[in-house]
Amino acid sequence: MKKLFFYFLVIFIIPITIILWIFLGITVSAETLRLFKSDKVEKYNPEICYRSACIKGYENYDWANKFFYENKNLKFIFSDFTLWKAKNYKGETINILHPENIRKTFKPKEFKNDKKAYFFGGSVAWGYGSSDDLTLPSLFAKKYNIETFNYAQQAWVSSQNLTELSRIISAQKKIDYVFFIDGINDSRNLCSTNQNENHFVSSVRNIYQEKVYSNQNSSNISYDNILNTFKSFITFLKYRFIDDYHFKRLQKNFKETKYDCHKNRIKKENAANFVIGNWMQAKTLTEKAGGKFFLILQPNIYFDQTKNDHFLSLHKTHEKNISLKDSEIAFYNEIIKKIGNEDFFIDTKDIFRDKYDYIHIDYGGHFLPKGYEDILKVIDTKYKF
Repeated sequence: MKKLFFYFLVIFIIPITIILWIFLGITVSAETLRLFKSDKVEKYNPEICYRSACIKGYENYDWANKFFYENKNLKFIFSDFTLWKAKNYKGETINILHPENIRKTFKPKEFKNDKKAYFFGGSVAWGYGSSDDLTLPSLFAKKYNIETFNYAQQAWVSSQNLTELSRIISAQKKIDYVFFIDGINDSRNLCSTNQNENHFVSSVRNIYQEKVYSNQNSSNISYDNILNTFKSFITFLKYRFIDDYHFKRLQKNFKETKYDCHKNRIKKENAANFVIGNWMQAKTLTEKAGGKFFLILQPNIYFDQTKNDHFLSLHKTHEKNISLKDSEIAFYNEIIKKIGNEDFFIDTKDIFRDKYDYIHIDYGGHFLPKGYEDILKVIDTKYKF
């Protein structure tokens, strides 16, 4: 009996006890690290070249290094209706303003009238790669002396822009001019092979479902909860000790994602109709609020054929994604075929063709600040404000 008890102790009780102590230790360690985790960011080091600050084209912008340092340290929070927004931030080149978490835009000392302009979109509209005063909304405000607001957010698609616009209109804000700057983010979201051609969903749907609903139908002592504790701890360590882990993870996922709008005619047409539907709803809402709506189809390196040999290696993963280029071109061409002749449509997809050798800073649609001046010229030649 004693021998049997000894074997039971050695084989079951002791290993289980050790496992439980390890689990407790990891849980306590994870919670302690989370509790005492500092919001302080690494100190700016002018000797370090942050992200794309030192690539060809930025040598004439003395603030470029500080921008990419500040952008790296931006935090994002849950947004009630649009999933995420940048957290309040105060920097030299980037300022995110409370309470709506929108980017600071140049404000003229005197306005020529009481009109107000609003810009929506993803990172291009937001002004990735440009300081606050050189974004398209800021350049627009300077040129026309109109109070302008930048409601764009990094990685947003047209569905989020539409939701944000409707929120602003519901808040009874004065609306005179509304600009949507879209194209690339919608193309990559809707044309992914992960999307059902007849039922489009957010590209971050699974991430949010996992975070919000993962434990909804499981007990507190389930294996899932135990494993999630370990997973969370490992994820924390990766973010803590791997430089730029979030960006590298996104790049890896992007590299593995395939696109098929160039092969799947039904998906291409449905994807184009989906995003056009968002824009037409935005146009209707804007006009009912007494304003004018404009859509800018953003510049795309696949159309202007400018150089890319200066891109950072981490931005060249797009070259390895064979399906991306053909799919994105097909999506853009479908958009132009359907609404290219509309008066509100501003086509800047190839605006840099034969004008620059170097203008883009990656394959995400981002370009040097001078590119916004070119877009503003197109707007100015087509419309008067």
